[in-house]
Amino acid sequence: MVDSVTLLDYSGKFEFETIETLVNQVKSCVEGIECKLPVRKKIVNICVECLENIYKYSILGQADTIFLDKFNAVVKLQSDSSILFLETGNTIHNAKIENLKNRISEMNKLSREQLKEKYDEIINNTQINEKGGAGLGLLDIALKSGNPLEYEFKAVDDNLSFFKIKIQINLK
Repeated sequence: MVDSVTLLDYSGKFEFETIETLVNQVKSCVEGIECKLPVRKKIVNICVECLENIYKYSILGQADTIFLDKFNAVVKLQSDSSILFLETGNTIHNAKIENLKNRISEMNKLSREQLKEKYDEIINNTQINEKGGAGLGLLDIALKSGNPLEYEFKAVDDNLSFFKIKIQINLK
């Protein structure tokens, strides 16, 4: 990233109220970005989806987590003149890694049209899961960003890993 500017850099505990605070900060940040209104709305929508994913799927805040202070979530927004980079991270159980890798890898192989078809298929044939979703979050992010999703997992211990996802959004 040449001449990128950091617009938002959050690392800390992640509670439901954190979503509202960060969404307001993101809205404020994107006001200063030189891009059209639909792109600003897309940025905010993608950020909301990412923040909700952290809240729903992270081990942060779950009763079985003993070391809550050790596992902060991260949210970072950076921008250069043509691309906005959104990076989020949270701790997940290692048992979820393989499925997550497969889903993202599969999405990254699909064309925009194929992503739309998959989205429609899921929305018309899937029931809501125990987390309150239908598995559309990452698919929606991929569709809205228009770019492949970058991701990585770093082991924390035998049971947990830190999952980081990086999303590029074209500003022009």
